[in-house]
Amino acid sequence: MSLNQRMAQAWLDRLDGRPLTAPELFPEWDRWVERVQQPEIWDRTPISDETAIQAIRSMIATNDRLTWSPALRQFRDSGYACEQKRFKRLFAKASEER
Repeated sequence: MSLNQRMAQAWLDRLDGRPLTAPELFPEWDRWVERVQQPEIWDRTPISDETAIQAIRSMIATNDRLTWSPALRQFRDSGYACEQKRFKRLFAKASEER
């Protein structure tokens, strides 16, 4: 379930039958969101295009059916930073060069 769905379900569970648009809920919502929010902090290392391409080639060598989206997840889970559009372009380049 996505984060938005989980947040919506948690909020709806708190309403106890009250209408979703009840005016008194707006300040309550603000207080609740302030209390439950957990900002995500990414501590990933930016790398050059060539280094990213080398990493992508290595991933493709391990799994020749790998597509860019799971590769990006694996790349980021390894601690590297790369914007999605850039990674997709680099993945295509690395794939063409094999």
